Amino acid sequence: MRARKWIMGISPVTPVGKLLCVFTIFSLAEQYVHGSDQAVQARALREFLQNVLPSSSSSSVNFSSPPCSWENIRCENGVVTGLFLEGLGLRGHIPKETLGTLTSLTHLSLSNNSLQSPIPSDLWSLTDLSYLSLSSNSFREELPGIGLSNLVKLQRLDLWSNGFHGPLAFQIGQLKNLRYLNLSYNSITGTIPAAIFDIPSLMVVDISSNGLHGSLPSQLTSLPSLHFLNLSGNSLSGGLPDGISTMTGLTTLDLSNNSFNGSLTSLNASSLEQVILSFNLFTGPVPILKSSKVVRLNSNLLYGRLYSVFGPDLIELDLRLNVLSGEISDLMNDTSSNFKYLDVSANNFSGSLSSVDFAALKDLSYLDLSSNHVEGNIPNEIVKASKLEYIDLSNNNLSGTLPEFLMMLTSLSHLDLSRNSLSGNVSQLEHMSSLKYLNLSFNQHLGCNSGLVRDFGMDAFTGLMDCNPAAVNVDVPSAGYQSKSTLTRGIIVGVVVGCALAIMIISAIIAAIIVHKRRVRWPPHSTLTLKQRASVFKDESRFMSGPFSFDSNSGPWVANVKNPSSVAVVMFEKPLLNLTFADLLRATNNFNRETQVSQGGLGPVYSAVLPGDLHVSIKVLIEGRALTNEVAAAEFASLAKIKHPNIVPLLGYCIVGEERLVIYEFMKNGGLHRWLLGSPDRYQGLQQNNHLYFDFSTDLISRLNVEQLPETVSLSWPVRHKIALGLARALAFLHHGQSVKIVHRDVKASNVMLDEELEPHLANTGLAGLLAGSDDPLFASGSPGYAPPEYGQTGGKVSTMGDVFSYGVILLELVTGKKPIGDSYEDEDGIDMGPEYFGRPAINDLVGWIRMLMHEKRSSSILRALDVRACEDTISQGQMLEVLRIGYLCTAELPSKRPTIQQVVGLLKDMAPNMTSP
Repeated sequence: MRARKWIMGISPVTPVGKLLCVFTIFSLAEQYVHGSDQAVQARALREFLQNVLPSSSSSSVNFSSPPCSWENIRCENGVVTGLFLEGLGLRGHIPKETLGTLTSLTHLSLSNNSLQSPIPSDLWSLTDLSYLSLSSNSFREELPGIGLSNLVKLQRLDLWSNGFHGPLAFQIGQLKNLRYLNLSYNSITGTIPAAIFDIPSLMVVDISSNGLHGSLPSQLTSLPSLHFLNLSGNSLSGGLPDGISTMTGLTTLDLSNNSFNGSLTSLNASSLEQVILSFNLFTGPVPILKSSKVVRLNSNLLYGRLYSVFGPDLIELDLRLNVLSGEISDLMNDTSSNFKYLDVSANNFSGSLSSVDFAALKDLSYLDLSSNHVEGNIPNEIVKASKLEYIDLSNNNLSGTLPEFLMMLTSLSHLDLSRNSLSGNVSQLEHMSSLKYLNLSFNQHLGCNSGLVRDFGMDAFTGLMDCNPAAVNVDVPSAGYQSKSTLTRGIIVGVVVGCALAIMIISAIIAAIIVHKRRVRWPPHSTLTLKQRASVFKDESRFMSGPFSFDSNSGPWVANVKNPSSVAVVMFEKPLLNLTFADLLRATNNFNRETQVSQGGLGPVYSAVLPGDLHVSIKVLIEGRALTNEVAAAEFASLAKIKHPNIVPLLGYCIVGEERLVIYEFMKNGGLHRWLLGSPDRYQGLQQNNHLYFDFSTDLISRLNVEQLPETVSLSWPVRHKIALGLARALAFLHHGQSVKIVHRDVKASNVMLDEELEPHLANTGLAGLLAGSDDPLFASGSPGYAPPEYGQTGGKVSTMGDVFSYGVILLELVTGKKPIGDSYEDEDGIDMGPEYFGRPAINDLVGWIRMLMHEKRSSSILRALDVRACEDTISQGQMLEVLRIGYLCTAELPSKRPTIQQVVGLLKDMAPNMTSP
C-alpha cells in the first residue's frame, strides 16, 4: 500500500485537513498572482523609463534589478506606490500601458521635465492616486475633465506651467477630497464653474495666468478651509462677492491683473495677511485691513483719505497709481516698526515730511512718494531710517537744502529728487559709495559737483542753472546715468571693446554695401537724432520703391514668375474665390506704384479690388523671406484667428517664390496719422454723421505734402474719443482676451486704420513679432517717437506695458494734434522749446513736452497744449484734459508705473462725449 504524506500528521480526508488544503491552494495562487503583478509592473516601469529617460541617464539604471530597489520609487510590500521623478530630464511621450498599469500608485510626480502630449487615457484609471503633479512640462491638450473625475481620492492636483487649454473642467468639482489645486500658467479659458468652489476640503487654489473671464462664483465664500486664492493674470471682471470678509481662514488673496471693479468695502475687518489686488478697476476708499502684512492695491481707481486703516503687522504697502489723498505724515505714522516698503507714487498726497517719525521706521528700505504734492523741506531726521536703500521723492513741491547728514544712509543705492525746488550744495553725495543711481535734475537752484557729474553723467543734473560741463570742468559721459563701477570697468575694457567695434564697423560697412546693391533699406532710426528722425518721416518718399526688390520698376521681378495662375492665394474669409497670384497682379497693375497707398516699416501696401468686388489691402513683407513656406503658412493661419471689431482682419496670404504677401480688409479712411496731420486739398470731402472725412482710397501716402495740408481738416472730440476707446479695446483684447498674451510691438498712429464710420482698427497685429528676428531696429524697438524707453536699453524686452506706452503717445497726439517727434513744442509764452534755453535741454518729442508741462503744474501751459480744433466747449476741454492725464500716466518712464490697458478702457468708458456734436 502506497504511503501517504500527511501535513503535520493531519489526514487530508478529515474536515480540518480539507480546510488546510484549500487554504494552501489559495496561498500559493496569491503568491503566483502577486509575483505576476510585480513582473507586469517591472516591465511597465522599464518601458516607461527607457522611452523617456535621456540616454545619458538610462545607462545608469540597472533595469535587471527589481523596481523597488531603484531610486525615486517608493514601494509597500513589494508593490510600487509612489514615483517621484521630478527634474530628471524626462522627454517625449508617456507610452500607453506603462504608468497606467501601476494600479496601486498613490503618489505620481513628473514635474519639471519635458514630457509632451498626449497623456495616455489609462493614466486616469489610477483611482488610488492622492497626489498627482505634472507641472512644468509640455502637455498641450484640453484639460481632461472626465479623466480627472475618476481620481476620487486625489488630494493634490498640480498641473501648472503647461499648455492645457479649453474650458476649466467642472468635473474637478467632483474631487471631494481635493485640498490643493494649481492650474496656473496654462491657456485655460471660459468662466470659473461654481462646482470648483463646492469642495469643502480645498485649502489652496491657484489658477493664475490663464484666460479666464466672467465673475467670481458666490460659492467661493462658503469654503471653510481655503487659505490661499490666486486668480491673477486673467480677464475676470465684476465685483468681490459679499461675505468674503467672513472667510476667517483666508490669508492670501491675489486677484491682480484682471478687470475687477466696484468697491473694496467687503474686505473690511477681514483676516487677510496678503491682499494683492493691483491692476484692476476697483474704486472707492481703501478697506480697513488691520491684519494685513502685505497690501498691494496699486494701479486702480481708489480715492479718498486714509484714516487708520492698517495694523501693526504691515510690512509692505503699494498704493501707487490711484487718486488717494490726505497728509503724507498721517499715512507714514500709521505704519509699524517692521514696515519695509512704501510706494504711494502718482497720487494726490500732500503735506510735509517734517511730522514723519522716521526713527520709528527703522526697517524701512524702499520709499517712493514721487508725483504727489508733498512740500516743505526734506528733514534731517530721514537719516534715522538707516536701512533706506531706495528713495524717490521726485515731482513734488519740496524746497530747502538736502539733509545735512544724508551720507549716513550707508545702504542707499537709488536717490531721485528731480523736479522739485531744492537748493544748496550736493558735495556730500560724492562720498556715498553705495549710491548707484542719482537724479537731481530740474532743481534750478541746486548746485552740482564735478565728481558727481563724472560718476553719474550730466543727465542727472539737467535743468540746474549753475551746472554745465564747462562750469564743472569735466568731460561728461555721453549718455544716461552711470554708476561708479561702470565707469571704472569702462577704462579697463575700453581698448578691447574699441578694437572689436572697429572690426565690426568695417564688416558692417562691407555688408551694407552688399545689401544696398540688392535693395534700398530704411535708415537705422536708432542712430538718428530727433531732428533727423523727423526729417525721415517728413519725407518718406525717399524710401519708396517697388515692392519686391525695391527697385523703381517691379516689371523684371514679375516677369520671373513664369505662371502666375499656378500660384494660389489662400483666403480665410472667402475660400471659394479660388484666387491666384495672377488676380493680384491684375488688381494692382503688376504692383504698380500708382496702386501703392502707403509705405510702412514692414513693407509697402497696395490697394486692390479682387474678383467678387472684394476691396483689399495687400502688404508685401520686406522681411518675409526669412520665413520658410511652412512657417509662414502656419503663422498666417494663426494670425487670421485673431478677430476683434477693432482689429484689421487678415483675409488671406500668398507665398510666391521668396516673397510673402498678406491680404487685409481695406479701410476706406486710411491711417489715423493722416487725419491728425490733415489731408491734401485734392481729396474729395464727404459728410457723414456730421463728421467731415475724406476718401483716401486712390491717393498715395508718399505724395502727401505735409506742409500744404489745409488747417480745416480735423476730427471732432467725440470722434477722437471713439478712436481712443476703440484702440484701447483692441489692445485689451490682445493683452488680456487671449489664452496667450499678444504684444503688438509697433502701436502707432499709422497702424490705426479708420473705416467708413471712422471706427478705429489696429493694423499689423502680430506681424512685428513674427518678423522680430529682423536686424532692422524698427522691429526690435518700435517706431521713433512711439518706442518706450526700456526697448532701447540693454536687455530690454517687449511687453504689454511697451504697447501701453505707445498707446499713450497716440492719446497725446489725439489731444494735442502734434506729431510724436519733430513738431513745434512751445512753452506758456509760445516760445519753441526745441533750442536749449533757461538751463533746460531741447525738447524735440511729444512725450518729453507733455511731461515737462505736467511737472511744472502750470494750468495755462497745459491748456495751451490742447488742440483748439477739437476743443469745442468746456465739456470737451475737461475731457481732453483727463485724456491728457491718462496719456501722461501711460507714458511713464518705468513700465511698473503705467496703467494696464484694461484700466484705460475703464477710464475712457466713464467719459461719454456727445456724438452728435460737430
